[in-house]
Amino acid sequence: MPQNIESTLTPIGNNGPTMAAAQQHNGISNASAGNPDTEKLVDIPLHDIMPLMEVNDNSLLFLIGISVFSIMIVSLLLYLAWKFFQNRNTQNLRKEYYEALMAIDFSNAKDAAYKITELGYFFSEDSERMQKKYEHLVALLSAYKYKAHVNSIDDEVKSHYKIYVEMIDV
Repeated sequence: MPQNIESTLTPIGNNGPTMAAAQQHNGISNASAGNPDTEKLVDIPLHDIMPLMEVNDNSLLFLIGISVFSIMIVSLLLYLAWKFFQNRNTQNLRKEYYEALMAIDFSNAKDAAYKITELGYFFSEDSERMQKKYEHLVALLSAYKYKAHVNSIDDEVKSHYKIYVEMIDV
């Protein structure tokens, strides 16, 4: 808020500024609007103030670019999180199958043969060596599957089963 010009100017002797000089300097005049001195003060060209310049505005392009980049980053993070949890669940499934394979009870030979065949298949595709060992184990267990009454599983089949279980990487 501009201060009153009368309160800021005080006469200092004969050489000090006067109220009339200050009013003329600021373009204020008590005279009529047709005074030629007043018109000269108002029409003075200003050399230190430049006219408005056109500024290129690319903010919309920057906004779109940052938005697309942000969406890509968020999508990548969501994808990585999904893959992480998917692999984590697969590892848990492998662990569960492995524990179930380890906990097979050989007191019921027929049931044990079916469980070994079912649970062992999950691990058979790990490598070609595992596939061959699984096929050999299934061939040995086929003698215990398709009969009404079967004897207990012999030590040779149990040793092949233990070797197969030890080959599994969990």
